Amino acid sequence: MALRKLFFKALSPNTAKFSAAVSRGYVSATNDLKEVLREQIPQKQAEIKEFRKEKGSTKVGDVTVDMMYGGMRGIKGMVWETSVLDPEEGIRFRGYSIPECQKLLPKAVNGSEPLPEGLFWLLCTGEIPTQEQVSWVSREWAQRADLPPHVVNLLDQLPSNVHPMSQLSAALSALNTESMFAKAYAEGVHKTKYWELVYEDAMNLIAKIPIIAAKIYRNLYKDGKFTGSIDENADWSLNFCNMLGYEQQDFIELMRLYLVIHSDHEGGNVSAHTSHLVGSALSDPYLCMAAAMNGLAGPLHGLANQEVLVWLTGVREELGGADVTDEVLHKYIWDTLKSGRVVPGYGHAVLRKTDPRYTCQREFALKHLPDDSMFKLVGQLYKIVPGILLEQGKAQNPWPNVDAHSGVLLQHYGMTEMQYYTVLFGVSRALGCLSQLIWSRALGLPLERPKSMSTEGLKAFVKKGYVSATNDLKEVLREQIPQKQAKIKEFRKEKGSTKVGDVTVDMMYGGMRGIKGMVWETSVLDPEEGIRFRGYSIPECQKLLPKAVNGSEPLPEGLFWLLCTGEIPTPEQVSWVSREWAQRADLPPHVVNLLDQLPSNVHPMSQLSAALSALNTESMFAKAYAEGVHKTKYWELVYEDAMNLIAKIPIIAAKIYHNLYKDGKFTGSIDENADWSLNFCNMLGYEQQDFIELMRLYLVIHSDHEGGNVSAHTSHLVGSALSDPYLCIAAAMNGLAGPLHGLANEEVLVWLTGVREELGGADVTDEVLHKYIWDTLKSGRVVPGYGHAVLRKTDPRYTCQREFALKHLPDDSMFKLVGQLYKIVPGILLEQGKAQNPWPNVDAHSGVLLQHYGMTEMQYYTVFVGVSRALGCLSQLIWSRALGLPLERPKSMSTEGLKAFVKK
Repeated sequence: MALRKLFFKALSPNTAKFSAAVSRGYVSATNDLKEVLREQIPQKQAEIKEFRKEKGSTKVGDVTVDMMYGGMRGIKGMVWETSVLDPEEGIRFRGYSIPECQKLLPKAVNGSEPLPEGLFWLLCTGEIPTQEQVSWVSREWAQRADLPPHVVNLLDQLPSNVHPMSQLSAALSALNTESMFAKAYAEGVHKTKYWELVYEDAMNLIAKIPIIAAKIYRNLYKDGKFTGSIDENADWSLNFCNMLGYEQQDFIELMRLYLVIHSDHEGGNVSAHTSHLVGSALSDPYLCMAAAMNGLAGPLHGLANQEVLVWLTGVREELGGADVTDEVLHKYIWDTLKSGRVVPGYGHAVLRKTDPRYTCQREFALKHLPDDSMFKLVGQLYKIVPGILLEQGKAQNPWPNVDAHSGVLLQHYGMTEMQYYTVLFGVSRALGCLSQLIWSRALGLPLERPKSMSTEGLKAFVKKGYVSATNDLKEVLREQIPQKQAKIKEFRKEKGSTKVGDVTVDMMYGGMRGIKGMVWETSVLDPEEGIRFRGYSIPECQKLLPKAVNGSEPLPEGLFWLLCTGEIPTPEQVSWVSREWAQRADLPPHVVNLLDQLPSNVHPMSQLSAALSALNTESMFAKAYAEGVHKTKYWELVYEDAMNLIAKIPIIAAKIYHNLYKDGKFTGSIDENADWSLNFCNMLGYEQQDFIELMRLYLVIHSDHEGGNVSAHTSHLVGSALSDPYLCIAAAMNGLAGPLHGLANEEVLVWLTGVREELGGADVTDEVLHKYIWDTLKSGRVVPGYGHAVLRKTDPRYTCQREFALKHLPDDSMFKLVGQLYKIVPGILLEQGKAQNPWPNVDAHSGVLLQHYGMTEMQYYTVFVGVSRALGCLSQLIWSRALGLPLERPKSMSTEGLKAFVKK
């Protein structure tokens, strides 16, 4: 579906207001945003380089046990340039408060609210734009606003029971076919050019996201009748409203305000942090935003305005209509609190005053809808609730937040479809996330990898030995969870304020490296020993975990049991898991249709993410949460979703493989007497026994690598907002798709192939290879597959794959080359003296093994990692909900804020 574009309209001048902004600093003369950034970026790079040289080791904070269990609250952990959230003043966009932005940012002709285009310019540059600069942005976005047919088809094919946010995430994942960054990265573009490509993707995504959002709205609520088109004479918000079918001037003004104030809220909130985290793996902006939307979809994040409106409607119904006296309302609020319930829309994780986003919406309502009965109720609550919360003495912040108002305004203008409200939030949040993403790549911010620890690690002991009698995994967890809850409660009571580490300036610029920031129960990564699954090393797991009949490698079902319970399972318990997964392994038709409709240029990982987002129609957790289930039941519902997702993900993965590489001819079926890996291999069409054994090993060793890696952390972060497990894993897959994370094995294999071609064939002498490696390093290039963010020895996942190869394919020429490199590369890296870890990691081997058995489709390899990683992420997610781990919200700071802090 092509949306045709029309012509351009001038925007109103605000000369006096603009000159007030000019007094705060230099304003660029050009209207081209990219050129302004090209001028600013080298200056900022030099500024930060000098700052870190002088103050990099300066301590900016401590980390305590309570902070690790408490969602990183209070940990200064990341740099976020575009906005800062002050507990007293609220959000400041590049130093400007919301009232200042309302006053200074350009407006539409006859408009009174700031244009989002101006806010985006401000976030990107730190400058208040001129009217002409805002007009330039409007035209750019209008000219970039076409959607490729496969995204339109995807949206048209999805059934109405797929949540609007799941549709938005799936569409953004599929849209990454358009990524200029992804294409250029694959072609080897230099890292100094990354920001320019991310800028282009950001501009294109912002241009297209209103069309996606409007199409979702019209498909779900207006019989698919799409209205309006992109008018190059109109601003971004006006075009969006026209496509939605809302032409009332006041609603358009509200939308301009709404898209400005929801755009950015510093970097620690779940959606912003998710985009930053996934982006740190060099996933493209489309995948970053898709993952961020899955976090925003969580009830503790973007769904809050919907919950407020439901609650307000309930208050009116319970109290007998529109007009309620203050006395009656006062009693109702007290009764609500005494019953253990909350007043939604009040309080905030950071703010300690009335949210200025609430205030500006209140002022809008006073101007445009003063007699609206629901607005009057909101006003009454504003007078009553803070006093009661202060009197009660429990709330850190008794004042209203942004969600206390926004749903009421949308409803007044006829947008009553509450499930859709978060999509509007998502359209707005793209402005903040993408402006920061441009700067993250411009400043070369690295892969984010905080340190996670298990409770046992924190308490410095590991308990082994007891094995449950039942074969039912859920019953074992039902027995363990109360014991674990009690232990942690006692531990935090005694040691919660105990310091476990420092935070320095370099850690904040360095991707949280070295910051102990989160609790991850299922695995711990030791720099010397490698990964331990619940205390067991990989060799121990290979020895102790049950195996298939005539098999020699551990079954993933046993590893999942171990991750969930901390116990080595019996063969009967493993058989129980195999049968459970086989019995849950059906796919709903709309997911099958989605995969069949996607064209072959959609990357396999984007297909996997889109399918998982669409699969959240099956979430038992999401359904029960919407019905008000008690939080003590969360873990059981997450357990059911986890078991179902693990059962279904091999079918999705196999279908992607056959659609892309085998003409869609799907082979095999689920055999309830077979194990998970065997069923997966049969569906892929690989029946060779050695390959099946390799797959069992592969799915075990890639499953979990403690919580700080991008995919695991993303699932944890998105889950902390109470997004369902399907959205958590979909977001995690977008992080795993990043070249610095899950695509590494593909890069190693490409490099190995290049080495053979350059050196004249399969047989290369050690001397020739030694010289080639030295020449590679001297030219500034790297040897892929060597080194690791945490490990300081050979990765045991490499070792077990090497042992597999020595047993099953000792004469494979590519394996021989890998073996030669193992002898040569570490010595050269040690001699060079730059590498912290000169030893091979897991990626140095895995692609070679897959290729040996005929799986040459390298783009697909990361899908295997994704199928495996579901085991680790979901076992931890069960425990995160069982332990009541809260919304994750580390503190972000801008460079200016850090410099001011260090001076104090």
